[in-house]
Amino acid sequence: NPRPRAFEIEAHALGELAVSPECRALVALYFGAEQLKRESGVPGVAPTGRPVARAGVLGAGVMGGGIAQLIADREITVRMKDLEPRLVAPGVAAAHTLWRTAIDHHRLEPRDYRRRAACLTPTTTYHGFRHLDLVVEAVVERLGVKRALLAEVEREIRDDAIFATNTSSLPIHEIAAGAAYPERVIG
Repeated sequence: NPRPRAFEIEAHALGELAVSPECRALVALYFGAEQLKRESGVPGVAPTGRPVARAGVLGAGVMGGGIAQLIADREITVRMKDLEPRLVAPGVAAAHTLWRTAIDHHRLEPRDYRRRAACLTPTTTYHGFRHLDLVVEAVVERLGVKRALLAEVEREIRDDAIFATNTSSLPIHEIAAGAAYPERVIG
C-alpha cells in the first residue's frame, strides 16, 4: 500500500514549506489584507467625489461589456466605443448575457433589464464623449496602446472628465505620463 509512504512524503514537504520565507510572506500578506479591510481611511478626512451621470467605455470586448453593464446597472447612460461595429458587438452581447443571467436567477426583473439596457449605447465614434463625466478604458494590456488611447480621448472629452484605466499590471503613473491632465487618470 503506497499511502503511508505518500503521507510521509507529504508531511515532510509540508514541514519544509511551513517554515519557508514564502510561507512567512504569504501569512504576512494575509494579515495585512485583513487589517486593510478594517481601515476606514485617513482620520478626519472624508472622501470626496463627483456624481457621474454619463460615462463611456473604450474597448467593447467581454471586459468592456462587463464594465458597461455595471455602469448601466446604476442607470447611468454609457457609450461603449470600439473601432468597428463588428468589434462593438461582443461587448453589447456580454452586457446582455449578464443581464439575462441575472433574470434567469431571479436577481433582475425584465422591466429593470429593459431600463438598464436602454442606458447602453454602442458606438464607433467619439460623438457625445464631450458630455461624459467618466471614461473607462478596457483595451489590450500594452502601455503604448493605453497611452495612445489616452492621448486620443483627451482631445474628445471635457477638461474635467475622469479617465479610468482597467489595467491589471501597468503602473497608473506610466499610463498617465504625457497626458494633458495626468491628475485625472485613475485606475
